[in-house]
Amino acid sequence: MFNINDYLNIDHWSLDMDLVILDLVMPGGGQNAFREIKQSGPKLPILISSGYAAHGDGTVSALLAAGAVGFLRKPYEIEELRDAVAHALGNVDP
Repeated sequence: MFNINDYLNIDHWSLDMDLVILDLVMPGGGQNAFREIKQSGPKLPILISSGYAAHGDGTVSALLAAGAVGFLRKPYEIEELRDAVAHALGNVDP
């Protein structure tokens, strides 16, 4: 688990990351973190998560339109997390 400053200060291309699960409420702001991650690794999928925002929320809608691969509302069950990650990675069963 990284915060945005950790992410920006490491050689993230040397990490074996397949997905970022990004909380919208974090120091520096989730929207800012989203933009920074997209600029530094545009192909890295970002799954948005929040206990305060909802799927129809303007912030969530804007991030989905900007390339987030999905939204996961907190609190969530492990099955919901598994399904959201599978969908984000393109591993959804037919």
